[in-house]
Amino acid sequence: MALLVGARTWIIETELNAAAERVAAAARASGCPVIRWSIGDPKPALPDRECVFLGSLTACPGMPGVLGDPERLRVSRWLPRVGALALNREVVFSTVGALGRVRDGLPWARVFARPDSAMKPFAGRVLAREQLSAGALDHGFYYDDLELPIVLAPARAVAEEWRFVVVDRRVVASCGYTADGRAGLERAPPPAAVDVAYRSAELAPEDHVVLDVCRVADDGYFLVEYNLLSGADLYACDVDAIVRALA
Repeated sequence: MALLVGARTWIIETELNAAAERVAAAARASGCPVIRWSIGDPKPALPDRECVFLGSLTACPGMPGVLGDPERLRVSRWLPRVGALALNREVVFSTVGALGRVRDGLPWARVFARPDSAMKPFAGRVLAREQLSAGALDHGFYYDDLELPIVLAPARAVAEEWRFVVVDRRVVASCGYTADGRAGLERAPPPAAVDVAYRSAELAPEDHVVLDVCRVADDGYFLVEYNLLSGADLYACDVDAIVRALA
């Protein structure tokens, strides 16, 4: 297909995940230029408004085309906005270095710990309260900052999860996924999950985001988190719909 005049250029780290290669194919099929980028390559000299980046956000600071500001997607920034929609409403904000002091005062036997930042220097995880330590959160492996802000919350029994892609505050694609295996599922979300996604999109801290919704057995559907669209795994979402929405 001929390139579309004025179409956004996609800068894609195709080694990122399986969905990235599908996005590259969809962008080319729609007539958008595609630049394959790998960690270590120079940054393309393109204005932000003319490109979209999909790849490892921590590997190349200042990459053009990143959709959204990671500072606005900190849990501490968006949690007060969404209120009862949030899965984790009862939280403790702390730092990695303060875990030793904070741990024993937590009222939960099992704790979900994640970074405050959407850049996620370590993956969120569930630990027994007595296991909480800097080392258990990958300190010294992926990062060295003991002042790294973190979020602690009671672990909850999540039965199902869905990923939604939001462009201009509109849900344009979705799929199910398994958090443990980081695998997408071609499973349509039920109406209750879609309703939470639409309300979460309206309250999102950015116009373009990826958001996750879960079902908790006997308790309903909740917003899990917001992610930067440029760095998220799109799993089994309709990449053609995403490319069209961002054209």
